[in-house]
Amino acid sequence: MSILWVGPTICSEFTSRFALFAEIQRTPRHTRLSSKPARALERPDWRLSTSGVLGSAYYPGGLFWLAAEQDDLGIHRQLFGMLKVIHPDLESFELFLALGRDIRNELREALEDIARTQPVLFVIDNVPHYGSGVTAERLSHYCPAIGVVTVLVTSRNHIGDAYVRHIPIDALARSASVTLLTNGVGVRSTLSEDEWADIAAWVGDLPLVLELLNKSLSFKSITPLELLSKSRTVEVTAEVDRQMRSLVSHVPAGSLRGVTEALAISYDTLSSETRRAAGLLAFCAAERVPMDLFNSIVETADASEVRAALIGRSVLTSSGKAEHDIECLGTMHRVMADYVRSRVSSSRHNLVHVCNAIASVMTQEHCADPTDWLLMNACLPHADAAFWRAVSRTSPSRCQASMVETSGDIPHGILRDD
Repeated sequence: MSILWVGPTICSEFTSRFALFAEIQRTPRHTRLSSKPARALERPDWRLSTSGVLGSAYYPGGLFWLAAEQDDLGIHRQLFGMLKVIHPDLESFELFLALGRDIRNELREALEDIARTQPVLFVIDNVPHYGSGVTAERLSHYCPAIGVVTVLVTSRNHIGDAYVRHIPIDALARSASVTLLTNGVGVRSTLSEDEWADIAAWVGDLPLVLELLNKSLSFKSITPLELLSKSRTVEVTAEVDRQMRSLVSHVPAGSLRGVTEALAISYDTLSSETRRAAGLLAFCAAERVPMDLFNSIVETADASEVRAALIGRSVLTSSGKAEHDIECLGTMHRVMADYVRSRVSSSRHNLVHVCNAIASVMTQEHCADPTDWLLMNACLPHADAAFWRAVSRTSPSRCQASMVETSGDIPHGILRDD
C-alpha cells in the first residue's frame, strides 16, 4: 500500500521524536512552491519512526510514502499504487501503461484536487546519492506534486534548493532507545535498566540498529545476556551484521536494512582524500571535533572541501558550532566510526597519526596556559579515545608510547609507528 494512515508504531512512551514532528507540522500546508513547502530530514542511516504523530489529524488528505531507492520501474509502480488508492477503479498497471497514460500527470492532478481542501503529506524516503546534488527537478521524479503538497524528504545528502528547510535527525534519547530495543519481545525484566542502557549506548542509540536487535531478540537469535556480553567485547558493526544475516530468512524482504549497507552509501561516495580524513577521525571520540584538532589530524590543502563532504554525506552527523570561541565540526557516530575503521587497511598507521596529531595540539605549554583550557577540554575526549585504543589494542613492540610528560590525565609525547 502506498498511502499510509499512520498509527502508533511502538507505544505511548516512545516520545523522543515528538519535537521533530511538531517542527514538521509548522510547514505551510496550502502554499505553492515559492512558499517553501518542502523540508528535508538529514539522517545518517535510519528510517524515520512516525509514532502516530503524522496521522489524519494533521494531514486528513492523506500521507503518501515513497521508497526512493527503487529503480524507475519501482518508482512508477509506487506512483501508480498511490493513484489507484485515490481512484480504486483504475485498470492494472500494465494496461495503464499500454494505453499511453501518464502516471505522473494524473497523480499530480489527483493530489491537487485533494490538496484544495485538505492538507496532504508526501514522504520521499531515502533519496539516493547524486554526484551533483539533489535538486527540486530530481525530487519531482519522485513526487510529481511538488509545490502542491507538503513534501518531507529523508536523505543522507544535503538538498541544495533554497526553498528546502533542513531538519537534522540525531540519535534517540537513551530511554527511547531502550524502549525500541525491548518493545514487544517480553525480555525487559531479564536485564536491569542500566544494562539495557549499556546496550543502547553500545550502538549509539541508532534506531536502525536498535530495530534490528529487537528483531533478533524476538526471533531468539540472541538472548539478552548474550547481547549484553557482546556489547562489552565485540565491535558493533560486525555483530549487528551477523544478526542481520541470521534474520534474512525470517523477516519480509526489505523490512530491515543492513548496517554496512546503509553506511556504505555515505562512505563509498567519498573522494579518496575525504575517505582518508574519515579514516583518521574514526579514531576520535563521538564528540564534536575542534577545528584546530581537525586541521592537525587531516593535514590537507583541500580541508574546506573535505569538511563539506564529510558533513554533506553525513559522515559527520551534523555541523558543529562555536562554543566559547572554540570552532568545532560535528561528530562521527560511533557506529559509523566502527564501520570506517573496518574499511581502513592501515588502521595502526592511522591511529599513530591521530595520537601524534592530538599530542601536537595538547602540548604541555597549551595545557598550562589558562587561555587554552577551553580548547584543551574540547580535545580531551579525543585524546582519551585515541590513546586508550593505542594502549589497549596495539602491541608495545609495534607502537611504543612515550608519555614522559603529563598534565593531569593528558598524555604528551610521540607514538612511533615502528
